[in-house]
Amino acid sequence: LLHKDRMSGEYLLRELATEGFLPGYGFPTHIAAFDNLTVGQFKRMKRGKEGGREDNRYRRRELASRDRVTALREYAPGSEIVMDGLVYRSAGITLNWHIPATQQDVREIQDIRFVWRCHHCGASGSSHSLDASRHCHACGNGIRSDDIREFLEPAGFAVDFYEDPDNDITTQHFVPVEAPWISAQGDWMPLPNPELGRFRVTTRGHVFHQSRGINSGGYALCLACGRAEPMTPDQPLPPGFQKPHRKLRGARAGETLCPGSHEPWKIKAGLTLGHEAYTDVLELQLKTENGVWLHDRVPALTLAVALRDCIAELLGVQATELGCDVKEAKPEAGIKCQSILIYDRFAAGYASSADRFIERVFGEARRRLDCVAGCDSACPHCVLDFDQRFAADSLDRRAALNVLTDQWLNAMALPDSMAYFGAGSHPEYARLSEAIWRESNRNSASQVRLFCGGEIEDWDIGPSPLRHLAYRLAGQDRDVVIVLPRSCVEAAGESDRFLLSSLAHHPRIDIVVVADVPVIKGGAVLAEVIGSNASARWAIGAASASAFGMNWAISPLPLITGSGLAPLALNGISISAAELRPQASDPGDREIEIHHQLDGPLQGFGRRFWSMVGKQHPASNALLSNSGADVAKIRYQDRYLFTPVSIALLSELIIGLRDLVGRERWANPMVAIATTQQRTLSESVPRSVVWADWPDIHLRDQVATHTLQYLGVDVELHVAGKAATHHGRLLEVDFSSGLRLTVRLDQGVSYWRAVAAGSGYGSRASLMFDFGLDPEEQGRRVAEMVVNVEGALHPTEVFAKVR
Repeated sequence: LLHKDRMSGEYLLRELATEGFLPGYGFPTHIAAFDNLTVGQFKRMKRGKEGGREDNRYRRRELASRDRVTALREYAPGSEIVMDGLVYRSAGITLNWHIPATQQDVREIQDIRFVWRCHHCGASGSSHSLDASRHCHACGNGIRSDDIREFLEPAGFAVDFYEDPDNDITTQHFVPVEAPWISAQGDWMPLPNPELGRFRVTTRGHVFHQSRGINSGGYALCLACGRAEPMTPDQPLPPGFQKPHRKLRGARAGETLCPGSHEPWKIKAGLTLGHEAYTDVLELQLKTENGVWLHDRVPALTLAVALRDCIAELLGVQATELGCDVKEAKPEAGIKCQSILIYDRFAAGYASSADRFIERVFGEARRRLDCVAGCDSACPHCVLDFDQRFAADSLDRRAALNVLTDQWLNAMALPDSMAYFGAGSHPEYARLSEAIWRESNRNSASQVRLFCGGEIEDWDIGPSPLRHLAYRLAGQDRDVVIVLPRSCVEAAGESDRFLLSSLAHHPRIDIVVVADVPVIKGGAVLAEVIGSNASARWAIGAASASAFGMNWAISPLPLITGSGLAPLALNGISISAAELRPQASDPGDREIEIHHQLDGPLQGFGRRFWSMVGKQHPASNALLSNSGADVAKIRYQDRYLFTPVSIALLSELIIGLRDLVGRERWANPMVAIATTQQRTLSESVPRSVVWADWPDIHLRDQVATHTLQYLGVDVELHVAGKAATHHGRLLEVDFSSGLRLTVRLDQGVSYWRAVAAGSGYGSRASLMFDFGLDPEEQGRRVAEMVVNVEGALHPTEVFAKVR
């Protein structure tokens, strides 16, 4: 509630800019002031009255100020700051974040949070809940207690109002500099030569700067007055808090001690002062020419600086717009490396656009490392600048040159075997869907062609990104042609043929059947945008990536593009929706389109589902209403039951059916569930949320069983390989009358996504899930899950029949 009250009182535009939702470049965001007013100065001067809007960030201009990252180092409690020939000692923080720092005796709700860092994958993040910080949101592993820190983001810093400055600079104290925690999430992209490493970019990278005091143990902070002192080793509190303390800033008449002196709960011990930002991040993981992951920090950090400077030069901005660092990561199981991180200081979008220069930037970095002054390690002529003053001992250009050798740079060029479109071939670093939109807008595209091939066993049209892309393009008045091999169309199952016919039914989508989809020099063509003059084309070296399924256009191999090409000649025929649609053997069979009709609380989803099926399918309604037909057996088949919310949704369907027919017709049926052992490449990003996969598939099996048993349902779980499990999502209900109700869901229960139940910070806690609990407790939590569910961007189809 306190966090909610604090957020509701914030200024909207400032909060949106601060959190990165609005562009922050050029705005003085994240500014911290240093209030050096003392009682002696107060007696000699009077502050003038300020004017203007109270949310103006320049209202503190009469105070010394720094960006918050610098302020954490220079103004942190315990530091000494020289101003106008006088030495001031920082003694605490200002407790205002809303009212200007010039106002005295201000205490506002403080935003104390938890920040964590994963020692398994190197990711970091923050939360208002300690429980939500115990598991990594990136890999799902547990977070060690010493990697979780409680922190406060200070609005400003202040001196002791009653302590006058001096001019003794012989014994200055400085707070040690700590490297920031930087985390990027997203899909990894291979370098032009995948054997040399990979990279990823994100616009929502997490950067956490911190200060933990002179002794690196955090601070003790009085929440009543703002006084803070660094923690001392082997002491529960610093000396200043082991006795009643004086108020940091102006006290009322007759008040000598801070009220927090008599209320121990107001003294927060071991608190980290930090600054959290969401910004653009580029992360690189490189291999040496010997194929070994780069794990030496010195060459990695030197390369980070050189690459940062070169990216800034190629973008035409100052290098100070970008920050850089390295961290330990695990690119493969049991293998460590140093990740190179380059990030925006002001969320201007520079780091996230650096992928355009990946093919050039390493050569530019090599030239920069060839220092014109011939220095031994680092100097201002190559990689040493003001930003690297604290890391000067860790820079060695010669060590970095041993990585960027001539052989390495030559190997970086796109291999001839991947130059599918000749000399103009080059890697495509954007997602294929984004690249298609870019080219179709740039060249006034007359037609977009999407190609599918692969093995029919890998087809799964319902959740395929190709299907969603086709609908999006057609919805923006693009003519779309989906090119399919005849053999796959003829072998497609009933559910896939229904979905193909729905695509063909759209007026802007055409299905063309060919003998074989084009393969050029070993590269399977995935897409082509035909412009007014020429076409752009994309291909990949993995035939499996062309299958009309979940992994369409996804592969560890690079996506290759070429432009200025003549359009491909399609020797195929267009096939209509009527030809694709299977003939119904019973006119009573019904296709039901569902979009947002079932949105709402997860608890009750099953009742809403069966009510809708009954209303739109008379045969189902008659069978479900037949008091003489008991439910004898239930079977559900779905390849993608990997997340807590998918198990919860399936459980709701079963319990909803039991509630509909009544206990007297529920003959304790056995529920048989058939699913697969694991997802394929790039389908899962583990996190501690309800839509994340279980890190251990055997744990998934146990939790699924415990969930249904907790709800009073007997269950048999059959787990097999993907090839042995049909991709159709079928729910079959056998009744004692001999009839069977079959409901085919084209995307299964995974179509519905979980959203927070309610609003505010506390509501997000409902989306978190602890994968570290024992299976029985996890099963209970899945069964009692309290979230909302909603349909996806496009509708899903459900087919119902009774036989």
